Amino acid sequence: MQVFYQPDKAQTLADFARLSNARWLAANPKAKISELPPVERSNGKPPFLRFAFENPSKAQQAFEVGALGVDSDKDGNGFVLDVVMTGNSKAALDHADAAYAAFLRAH
Repeated sequence: MQVFYQPDKAQTLADFARLSNARWLAANPKAKISELPPVERSNGKPPFLRFAFENPSKAQQAFEVGALGVDSDKDGNGFVLDVVMTGNSKAALDHADAAYAAFLRAH
């Protein structure tokens, strides 16, 4: 998991995701990103936006599912959470998806 400080309060999570995904594709031009259904959170915060990343040319990161969500600290500073699940095959990610989604729902 990574946490990014979000000083621009006007930037939506969808805009953050669009820019982040564009940077990733620029660095990995043979890769592919697919949008997945969002995961609703049990704490009432906005849902996690999810994306599937396929990059077979990088064996350590051939398949990933990334989820972006917002949070804030006690002072109201905004953050973007980036929770990534990596596997060497799509089947491995599919097998772990229920546990991953449960983790996202709880946070």
